[in-house]
Amino acid sequence: GLECLSRGAGRVIFVERDRSALEGLRNNIRALGVEQICDVLAADAYHAGLLLSEKLGGRRLGLAFIDPPYAHMETPQGRNRVDNLVDMAAKLMEPGSLMVLRHPATVSLEGMALHGRSVRELQYGSMAITWLRAEAGVK
Repeated sequence: GLECLSRGAGRVIFVERDRSALEGLRNNIRALGVEQICDVLAADAYHAGLLLSEKLGGRRLGLAFIDPPYAHMETPQGRNRVDNLVDMAAKLMEPGSLMVLRHPATVSLEGMALHGRSVRELQYGSMAITWLRAEAGVK
């Protein structure tokens, strides 16, 4: 999110539940002087749909970076949770905008619903990044 701000994003909403990560994030936001254009939701991303919707106030997301714990991608139950997370994000997205999913390079996304069309996937060591384009009309 902070990288997006450095590249011209007008506003960023962070969702994080880990206390130490929240503290570091808030410190970085303060150090950069971008408090006025950052919202930090201390919540579990899997259950943040309503909070995000309220924070957006009728606006839509232009980019979503989805970075679930790697362990969540390794079991059918976890992959289903990630599918639901991507579905939730897609419902908040501007049609045609991008969702970026970070996952282990060893885990195939085949068979996942993903509610978006895969545009590109790159691997960086043990990590893969898959770009998905949000479909028009996802409700």
